[in-house]
Amino acid sequence: MTLPSPINIVAAIDQNYGIGLDNDIPWYIPEDLVYFNKLTKTGINVPQSDIANSESDNSMSVCIMGRKTWESLPDKYRPLPGRFNIILSSKQNLIDLNNTRYKNVRIASSIKQAISLVHEINQSTTSIKLGSVFIVGGSNIYEQALLEPRYRLFITHVKNPSKKNCTVFFPQFLNRDGINQKHFNDLKSLLYFDIEPGKLVSKSGIEYEFTLYQNF
Repeated sequence: MTLPSPINIVAAIDQNYGIGLDNDIPWYIPEDLVYFNKLTKTGINVPQSDIANSESDNSMSVCIMGRKTWESLPDKYRPLPGRFNIILSSKQNLIDLNNTRYKNVRIASSIKQAISLVHEINQSTTSIKLGSVFIVGGSNIYEQALLEPRYRLFITHVKNPSKKNCTVFFPQFLNRDGINQKHFNDLKSLLYFDIEPGKLVSKSGIEYEFTLYQNF
């Protein structure tokens, strides 16, 4: 039996699992924005996987997100450039898919349907080839993703200095069976770019750390 390829969950969370304040991010860490963009564009370096890397075979990474996350993106970054965007929504008419602006966007009703769509596109005769699959929010979508059989968690831990508490949270995962934090070298081996280890301080003065967890 062939195990399904792991999905990749990407999030920046604070010390209380907070990820957002209403429809915004309550901190500014430019280095993490660069990390997110590089990670979700270049994909991950796992050559033996059927849906794994993007940089080495010129395929396009996939970002799966909920409707609220899609709508929270600044207009110039909607869709996320250089990536194939799949919006999870029951509204099939959410956007005009005939508009060339959305040529690399699809709508699916669930993560399972989104993954099936990736396989369908890769098996079709279209010129698009899809690679690494990333779940990028929001809270409910992250919760669904943690029900998948195999996943990696690319977590940026943030020491949130804001006096305003987050109103949106990432699911508490550290107490779940089978989830283990990996060594920094394991994270680094998956990336096509360099990052620094340990606790870092942003240009904005906020402390953060890049980490990797997985359940397999």
